[in-house]
Amino acid sequence: METYSSLPNRGKALPSTGEWCVLSSIVCEETCEKTCEETCEEGRKLWVVSIATGSKCVGPKLINQEPRGYVLHDCHAEVLAKRGFTRVLLEEMKSGVGRLLVHPTSTTSTTPELKFHLYVSESPCGDAAIYNIDKDSTPTFTGAKICSNTSANPNPTPVREPESQALATLRLKSGRSNIPTPHRSLSHCCSDKILRWSILGLGGSLVQSISPPPVLSSVVVVGDPRCTSPSSIASQQASLTRAITERGGCEAHVIPQSSLSPTWELSRMSKQEKFKKISPSGMSINFVYTDYKAGKGGASHTEIVVGATGVRQEQGKKKKRKIEKQPTDSAAAAILPASTPDTPPVPPFSRLCRRELLGLALEVSLPQPTTPRPPTYQDAKTFLVKRSSYSQTKSSAMENNLKNWVKTSDENNFKLF
Repeated sequence: METYSSLPNRGKALPSTGEWCVLSSIVCEETCEKTCEETCEEGRKLWVVSIATGSKCVGPKLINQEPRGYVLHDCHAEVLAKRGFTRVLLEEMKSGVGRLLVHPTSTTSTTPELKFHLYVSESPCGDAAIYNIDKDSTPTFTGAKICSNTSANPNPTPVREPESQALATLRLKSGRSNIPTPHRSLSHCCSDKILRWSILGLGGSLVQSISPPPVLSSVVVVGDPRCTSPSSIASQQASLTRAITERGGCEAHVIPQSSLSPTWELSRMSKQEKFKKISPSGMSINFVYTDYKAGKGGASHTEIVVGATGVRQEQGKKKKRKIEKQPTDSAAAAILPASTPDTPPVPPFSRLCRRELLGLALEVSLPQPTTPRPPTYQDAKTFLVKRSSYSQTKSSAMENNLKNWVKTSDENNFKLF
């Protein structure tokens, strides 16, 4: 909460409006012998690695627009916080220095033990969001679509279910019923993605091809203020345990609103109490701890993404938008596709987009410019993953805990050069 409060108001949902948002963060826990001002308990220090807000996704139509690889598919807070964490890990591997110490120097005896925790201001969308509240004996309706396999169609497809909801199953993110198919998100719910991070590692395939996988130790979710009776509080905790821990993931805990100081006043429930009409914020912000080193206090380097388009919001945006010049020193600039007179302009991409993170991973793995570069995104991922045990672990998970995971290979692949 302190980290979020210290960031500029630009891009935030404000308390004076009916906009609500979800807040998520990856928090590092250091255990060491000495204490300091940051230590909340003797020998334990907590600090924010990455933080983000957001609740929107984009559909295949935007994802498939050329040039590919620049649009963020999923701008939910949990996903952006995790991608920010991945970026920090890759940046530290590249520079050889950093607070997370995932590079070779982390083997020294003075390095403290690190644990990573995911904080979310409300139950993650999907299976974890199905629980009983005080005013209604029936469970809350997630709206997310289950993934079902058939013999005629071996690739799982989204199915909108009846009032009785299946539990402990994979789902795609929800959306309005009147959204055309090309605009419907193919992203999995955050409950499923958190489960995946618990099983396969928090760094994803890009990090784990270079370094041992950082382990997600726990998930901490803020309690629903509507759940005031012992039975409803237990129901929310049971749904989180079912969605994460019982499916093979890490520990997951619901903490009461009263334990927060200050409380999260931008939640959907808090806004419903104050405003007749509320709506999710259209903007997502992301901030990582290395931004503090980026000059002028660092907070000015908070990135804002338009959730409905998956690209960065430009400062000083006018009615007639002009595509701004992209930074030539970005990792994505090294894997731009060949430019022709007919090539569409590169959008103002996020530092968390696929091209940017892949570019960082390739800079770490292939530091010599003369080394042959993989021609496509999937070729690059295959090249990186072959160097680790990630592929074998993922195959096992896809046959068990993550069975029916929707694969969108067309959207995931694009030319790099």
